[in-house]
Amino acid sequence: MRGLVPLVAALALATPALARPITYPGGSMAMFEYANESWSNEVMYTVTPKYSVAVRSDYDREFNWQFQGVGANYLAYRNNAADAQGNVYLMGSVGVMSEDRAAFGKDPKAAVMTGVEADWENRRFLVLGQVKGFAADGGDKTLSWRGRVGVAPYVGEFGDLHTWLMLQVDNKPESKDPLLVSGVVRLFKGPVLVEFGASQKGDAFASAMFYF
Repeated sequence: MRGLVPLVAALALATPALARPITYPGGSMAMFEYANESWSNEVMYTVTPKYSVAVRSDYDREFNWQFQGVGANYLAYRNNAADAQGNVYLMGSVGVMSEDRAAFGKDPKAAVMTGVEADWENRRFLVLGQVKGFAADGGDKTLSWRGRVGVAPYVGEFGDLHTWLMLQVDNKPESKDPLLVSGVVRLFKGPVLVEFGASQKGDAFASAMFYF
């Protein structure tokens, strides 16, 4: 339990723009997300202040494929100001892809996921940009990006329920709806963070993150 104290204190001062892939040495995070007909699940363990390892599972219902893999995340840049912080992360995973949800283990293909994420925030505002790429043996490839801007309607104290109101833009060029603009509400208290919202086309967005 003592390990939660520095993490919770840091999150209370500036809640992460997304699930930051690195917490503190010895800390872990579990993340679950549903967005635009796809699910992502990831569990990460921070090894050093700049490096973490992860296992993940992804399923894309629209394109009917799933991915399971292991990966690593690296803090490439951090800027600490008196009341703000900026970060750049590099992310990568290797694993196997199956053609549909029921076919795991049948004709698997080697696959990789890579990504870059940059964020800046203080206790009132945040901005974030994220690019992710996916490629599998046989030619399956996707490239997507996400952007966020957010504002906290109030600045809470340590231990309070923290609230963010965010505008999220997702671009997935191969999708039937390549551009989705969503309103997202974030609620954060202690080591638990949840988000929910919907796009202009009615697509639901939900995520949950648990720090331990």
